[in-house]
Amino acid sequence: MTRSNRTIFTIPALSCLIILWGILTITASQSGGQHPLYLAGKQFCFAVLGGALMLAVAKVPFEKHCRWRNFYAAVALLLLYLLPLAGVRVNGMQGWYSLGGFFLQPSELGKGIWLLMLACAGMRWKPMTLWSLAWIVPILFQPDLGTAAVYTAGLLCLWYSGGGKLKAAAAVLLAGLTAAGIFVCTNAYAWKRLTAFWDPEADPGGGGWHIRQFQMAIAHGGWTGAKLKQTFWSNEYLPLAYNDSAYAAMAETLGFAGCFAAMMMYAVLYLFLLRHALRQDLQQSARLYLAGAASLLAVQTLLHAGVNVGLLPPTGLTLPLISYGGSSLIGTLLMLGLAVSAARARTG
Repeated sequence: MTRSNRTIFTIPALSCLIILWGILTITASQSGGQHPLYLAGKQFCFAVLGGALMLAVAKVPFEKHCRWRNFYAAVALLLLYLLPLAGVRVNGMQGWYSLGGFFLQPSELGKGIWLLMLACAGMRWKPMTLWSLAWIVPILFQPDLGTAAVYTAGLLCLWYSGGGKLKAAAAVLLAGLTAAGIFVCTNAYAWKRLTAFWDPEADPGGGGWHIRQFQMAIAHGGWTGAKLKQTFWSNEYLPLAYNDSAYAAMAETLGFAGCFAAMMMYAVLYLFLLRHALRQDLQQSARLYLAGAASLLAVQTLLHAGVNVGLLPPTGLTLPLISYGGSSLIGTLLMLGLAVSAARARTG
């Protein structure tokens, strides 16, 4: 099997394994309800659609994706900037379109396209920063600090992995922290989450509720998990156990052993992407894209897990490929499809 064929096989195979882990977690989080397989069935349909799109995108040469990047970006940005006019508000954020029962989240679908724009900018700081601001500013106005943080961290990781100067990265980090501080001070819900993170016991029935339920669910799972139909916390108390709290729900269902297995699958996927990013026979834009895809997925995974284990304030981020949600799942698979295409973009 050639290196190209191994790439086409390995990334979808690892993605499929992680998705199956997620479907099990979603099923467990709904096992006490009247329709325990409803969300898991929808997630399976999203996975089939996203998998087909991933393979279709992977077969297109990366050079063509680079040529079409402006068209991709125009569509993605149009969806983002029209949200204040046509979007709907969910959990306090106006970041979705309601399409006959399906909620479309442009910030999740557009991650791969944003990353493609940055990779094709060729380590030029000004266009990379401007393109990032074009995405991050409307996301902050939704308001969605967690997703904006993922985009910012992705930019920094991509710049650093491409050999960029640390001064520029430090300036972006300082600007990002300043923007985050302003965001927290001007949004009451964000300030409440931050204060609850520092002292959950001060308001156990309010701001500290999420953190307490994370702790109880993980403790109930122990080393080997509570198994299906015994996931009491995920079914009764854990907020959005199938989405924002997916890691804690997985910990209750499968225990430390199950979470460790999931993290190892993530690690293999990220290291596989980074391994290809180091290949000297690939075009620079392809290597940057692969490094960026690995960084972006790793950052979001660590942020989600960090929130669920109580190391970070609640942000409302999904766990890639595991959390329920069509936009998150399809957007991640599209980004991985572009990564497969990039891994085949040899020089010359």
